[in-house]
Parts: sequence; structure tokens; C-alpha cells
Amino acid sequence: MAQLHPVLGVMLVLANPFLSAGFYKTIMLLQQQQTVSFQLIFSVFKEERYRRIFIRLAGANLLANIPLMLLVAQFMEQAKAGVVDPVTLFLLAVVLSLVFMLFAYAVAIAYFLNEQRLLAILTASLTACWRNIIPLIIFAIMAVTLGMLGVATLGFAFIVIVPLLQVAFFLSFSAFFALQLDNSAPAVLEV
Repeated sequence: MAQLHPVLGVMLVLANPFLSAGFYKTIMLLQQQQTVSFQLIFSVFKEERYRRIFIRLAGANLLANIPLMLLVAQFMEQAKAGVVDPVTLFLLAVVLSLVFMLFAYAVAIAYFLNEQRLLAILTASLTACWRNIIPLIIFAIMAVTLGMLGVATLGFAFIVIVPLLQVAFFLSFSAFFALQLDNSAPAVLEV
């Protein structure tokens, strides 16, 4: 949908933190063996205390992706010309990795650890990714392999692959941040 019109792309980026938090909330309730419904994914839009930080996260994500998109455009031009500069390829990999690590766990940190400071959220996400770089690289290789399977099936496999990858990624957040399923214990962010 985001590629149909730039306004739809911006709207999707702004809605993504809310939808991700709703999906994560659903996963956590399923882990607690509670009843869930499809509307639960959209329930976070109604939770006012997260609106400001989620919109700030979405805006920061948009800004962080600008250099990435410029590098992708430069890489595509070079690929069309048949000459790919290794420096551009290296910079693309570094910027892509950095943007991913900054925002990988940001929504979950803001939602489940109730952190409202943007810099603390991004730092915690970057730190968690850096400390667990090897498992995340293995996860990325598996995700790309599954993505190729999705492309080979004309996108039909994505119906299963994308939710499966999101569940696995949320479980990695639970493990990396020792998320308590018990609501009686206060959540604390420690970097």
C-alpha cells in the first residue's frame, strides 16, 4: 500500500508503531492464555499515553531512513550503469544495520517498559541489538530465506511468514529484556 502513493506511505509509517504494539500485546496475551480478538491489534490507537512517543518514534524513523533511501538510490543508479562502488555498498550495509538496530525494539520498549524518552528507547534498542548481534544475524539470514520463499510463491507465503517473524522477534525482545508476563512486577529499562 505504501508504494501506491507517498501519503499512504507516511500514514503507514505513522500507524506502524501502534499496529506493532497491538500485535505484540496480542502475542503476550496469548502467552498468558487469555482470550484475544482481531480488534486487539488496533486497540493501542485508543491508548493515549503512547500516542506521543509512537508518533515521535515514527518521525524519527522517517528521518533516519532519509540517508538510507539516498544510498539505495545511488546504489540503484550504479547497478544500472553496471559499476557498483564497494564504498557505496559498504555504507548502505552500515546505515541499514544502524537504522535497523536503532528501531528494532523501540516500539516494544516504549510499550512494555513504559519508556517515554526517545533517546533512551533508541539507545536501549541499539544496545540490545549490538549485544545480541550473532543471534540477530542468524535471524536475519532466516528471514531473508523465508522472504525469498514468499517471493517465489507470488507473495502468498507472506501471509504466514510475516506474522511468524513478528512473533519470533517479539519473543527475542522478551528474552533480551527479561520481560515479565506478570503485571504485578514493575517494568524497568536498564541499558
